[in-house]
Amino acid sequence: GAVSFSGTVLPILQDHCKRCHGEDRKGDLYVMDYAGVIKGGKSGAFVVPGQPDESRSVTSVEMTREPFMPPRVFPSLTEDRIAAIRAWIEQGANEN
Repeated sequence: GAVSFSGTVLPILQDHCKRCHGEDRKGDLYVMDYAGVIKGGKSGAFVVPGQPDESRSVTSVEMTREPFMPPRVFPSLTEDRIAAIRAWIEQGANEN
């Protein structure tokens, strides 16, 4: 089924990314709203709709392209959470 940004993706970002990419906006990346996710940051496109392998949100957490995220001192995302982000991007990365 369709993966929703607000219902599925945003809670994952809040759990794993907010500490650095919330108000602190490290790397000029803010991921606490859809506009920020689409805008991306210094490292390139956080999301490329339809192309998860070009999206930093996927490559960073799958650790296939640096920067690897989250930093090692924090828990990695579970496989099901990574799969949800990947599926959302594959489906076009729509807001809702």
